[in-house]
Amino acid sequence: THSMQGMDPALMPQTAEGHFTMAESYKKKAAGYRQDAETHRLMLIEYKRKYVKAAKGGESPWVAKMRVHCDQYIKDADKLAADADEFGQFHMMRGKELQGQ
Repeated sequence: THSMQGMDPALMPQTAEGHFTMAESYKKKAAGYRQDAETHRLMLIEYKRKYVKAAKGGESPWVAKMRVHCDQYIKDADKLAADADEFGQFHMMRGKELQGQ
């Protein structure tokens, strides 16, 4: 889990609406990161389909390099999406607290 400790208080929303806006922003970021990961998953499938066949079943060094690149990008994008979800949940919770819910 992540902590908000050490964050500049001036950067934190001061109102419920501000927290809800930030939560929505993180929700959009998470969706974008997930889309990036999915794009790379599909790209990797296409590389394997197109270039592994051409190499008669073997993986060329170029495809291997792209596979490593895509695998790492997918891992990073999935992690960023999870982080954005967590931050969004924090801001939603904080907004509700400020509303007295």
